[in-house]
Amino acid sequence: VLESQHWQLITEIGKTRDYQQLVRAHHNFLVSVSAQCFLNNTMVSNSLQQLLKLVHKFCSILESVFSNESKDRNAPLRSAIALNVQPVLSSAEQIKKLNEAFERAAAYLFFVLSNLRLHQGSQYTSQLIMRIDYNKYYSNNTTVRRFKSPLDAL
Repeated sequence: VLESQHWQLITEIGKTRDYQQLVRAHHNFLVSVSAQCFLNNTMVSNSLQQLLKLVHKFCSILESVFSNESKDRNAPLRSAIALNVQPVLSSAEQIKKLNEAFERAAAYLFFVLSNLRLHQGSQYTSQLIMRIDYNKYYSNNTTVRRFKSPLDAL
């Protein structure tokens, strides 16, 4: 989205010497980018943010696992036992929970986008759905999912 719009803006800038046309080209760039990135649609924007938060959590877990390979892995378990509290979930359990939350969040985004396409018929919505559901995974599996907040399970 950004690259194609950026090149269109650069092309327009190269063609013109008039300041007003330059301002108009920049305005068109901003409007087009915000529409294609769904910045003005709260439901889609929030869904995308939730997905990105889950991806960030996943990366944090992997970073923690790989940075602690040489350290004592049983230290958190020993300290939890000493304090008589529930030990922290293992990395595998955390990743499993994140995977489940990610699947729910992605299915919810697909559901929201599908409803948007039905009600608004935007070409950008159709393009994003096509990119997300290129192999029909979500269109075949979305109907059986429950749509609660993907971060509730964490």
